[in-house]
Amino acid sequence: MANTFAAFARNLMMCNRTAFARAAAELRPRLAAPGLRLLDVGGSGGEPSLTVARALTNVHVTSTDLAPENKAIGEARARHYGVENVSFQTADACDLSAFESDTFDAATALYVFMFVPDLDQASRELHRVLKPGAPLVGAVWQGPPDKVPDIFKAWVGAASQLREEGVLPPPQPSDANPMILAEQCPDGVLGDALRGAGFADVAAEEFTYELNIPGNDPQHACRKFIEGTPFLGTLLDAGGEALVERAAQMTADRALANGSEQVLLEDADPEWGGVDLADGIATPPRALRFPANTCLWVTARAT
Repeated sequence: MANTFAAFARNLMMCNRTAFARAAAELRPRLAAPGLRLLDVGGSGGEPSLTVARALTNVHVTSTDLAPENKAIGEARARHYGVENVSFQTADACDLSAFESDTFDAATALYVFMFVPDLDQASRELHRVLKPGAPLVGAVWQGPPDKVPDIFKAWVGAASQLREEGVLPPPQPSDANPMILAEQCPDGVLGDALRGAGFADVAAEEFTYELNIPGNDPQHACRKFIEGTPFLGTLLDAGGEALVERAAQMTADRALANGSEQVLLEDADPEWGGVDLADGIATPPRALRFPANTCLWVTARAT
C-alpha cells in the first residue's frame, strides 16, 4: 500500500488542488495567532500541507504520511517552492505516538480516513494530539451525482466488465474501497468514530470540483490513475502489463463517452507543472478533464 500512496503523490496528488485551497481558506480565520502548529495526517507528498503552509505563514505545518517515499517528495517540493514553515515525518494515522498529547492547534486529513485499517483508532489518535477546541478539516470520496462522469465511475465500469469476462476476480472484503465512507458523516461510521473519539460539532457536506489527470493521451492519463491506486497490483496479478494497458484503455473509453475530454494542462490548471508533474509527461502537458469530482467535506472540533 505504501508504494501505491507514493505513486499517487507522483501522478495524481495535485488533481485535488481545489480541496487543498479550501482547507487553507477555512483554517485561515481560525489560525491567525503567531506560533501555531497544524498536523496534516496522510499528507501524501506534501498536500494540503504545502498549500496551507504557503497561505498561513504564521503556522508551522507537520506533514505526515504512511509511505516513506512521500517524505522525500514533500521535502523536494518544499525546497522548490521555498517553504520553510513545514516539516515532514513518516507516520501511521493509527499510531501518532511520535507526537505528545495536546500538541497541535489544528489538523487536516484529506482523503485519508477511507484507507485506515482502524477508523476508531485513527480518530482517537488524532483527537489525542489536538488541543481542546482545535479544528479538524477532512474529506472522503463521495459517489458522484447520477449522470455526472468522474474517474471512479469510469474505472468501476471497466473493472465490472473485466470481472464479467472472468479476467478479474470478484471483489474481496479486504480490497481497498475509496468509497467506503461515502454518506457516512455526520451520521454513519465516520461521524460515529469522530464523536466517539471526543470530537464535537461533527458536520459534513458534499463538495464538487473539476478534476484533471495529466497524461499524453486519455489512455495514458487513466494509466497514471491506475498506477496511483491499489488496483494496479490486482491487474498485474491477473494479467500483467497487457491487462493494465487494456484496463486503462477501457477506462478512457468510458470517460470520453461520459463527457470527459483531453485538454491542455496549462489551460485547465495553469499552476500545475514542473516539479509536480509525473514522469513521462510530454510537453506541452495534456490532461484528461473530468467535469466533476465529489467528496464529502468533513469538519469537527476537538474537545
